[in-house]
Amino acid sequence: IAVVPKTLFVEAWIAPLEYSFNISAIVNQQNGQDKGFLLGINQNGQIVGYLYAQGKPQVCISDEPVSFLNWSHVAFSYQEGRGIELFINGLLVKSLSFKEKADLCPDCLLVIGKNQKKEMPTHSYGKEQIAMRFNGLIDELRISDRIPDNVGLQQQVSAIGKAGIQALQSQQMPSADIQQGPFGAYYTRLRYSEGWEALWEVGDDPDVVVRFPDNPVKYIFWRGTGYIPAIVSENNIWMSEQSAENHGAKGRFNEGCYEAMSDKQCRYSHVRIIESTSARCVVHWRYALTGINYNIVNEDENGWGDWMDEYWTIYPDGVAIRKQLLHTPDGIEMTEIK
Repeated sequence: IAVVPKTLFVEAWIAPLEYSFNISAIVNQQNGQDKGFLLGINQNGQIVGYLYAQGKPQVCISDEPVSFLNWSHVAFSYQEGRGIELFINGLLVKSLSFKEKADLCPDCLLVIGKNQKKEMPTHSYGKEQIAMRFNGLIDELRISDRIPDNVGLQQQVSAIGKAGIQALQSQQMPSADIQQGPFGAYYTRLRYSEGWEALWEVGDDPDVVVRFPDNPVKYIFWRGTGYIPAIVSENNIWMSEQSAENHGAKGRFNEGCYEAMSDKQCRYSHVRIIESTSARCVVHWRYALTGINYNIVNEDENGWGDWMDEYWTIYPDGVAIRKQLLHTPDGIEMTEIK
């Protein structure tokens, strides 16, 4: 936006692959404090249009969500003295009236698909703000100072003719293509979405699979779960038990629950195959009891805290024995068999 207009119209075709953890921008131009505008989608799939007016945020949210995985046309209009209006597939779905003049930010960076201001995830236990991103398709994004009339907008959307057409498939957990085969454990890379995989600085064999010749069930140790083992059914339903946990922080840190699930980058959690024979497979899973900021619980002056060694012994009939060994800098050693 090169100048500060009295009217603003923003429109785009979108197909969400997922709903975000808070408001995620389809497009935004703002300074992150008290100027600018945003058109986005929230954690419920509702369309959000907001801008600042005399330093205060004016937020308009649709009552209904946009269609998941399918194309929808969304639009956000602002008119000085009138306020904000939101449109889905050419129809007016929500309005917010206010008289204050908009504080737009023509010199601010215009960003598509990512917020410029970090937000708290909704329904969150933690206190960390994160960058929100739109995950899905964005097409035919337009920004103008001319607002079409309602009939003209409906005709435009109808003429394009893709509202409601499915554009994406739901993301599947990465084991659906694993075929039955000889009993044994092997290294592989179980791939999820392209964007998610791009975050991982790993080679071709970071994950472990145990499969059976006459049973469609698999045991999977995948970095996407922090290597927390999962038993996966023939229709790709994952079942897993938690790692060991510690809620009693002693020392420098207090991050709530310390467990393998907090180790999202697998900085500590890792797996290796100890044995893979016709009689049994033994997979060693080692991890630290860590918080979300990668601080290990009960860490001492030497940098050692609570660590776990788990040995999963898996037999050809699908039965497994789980041996858990806890190591602490205080000298406490605990063993549990499941």
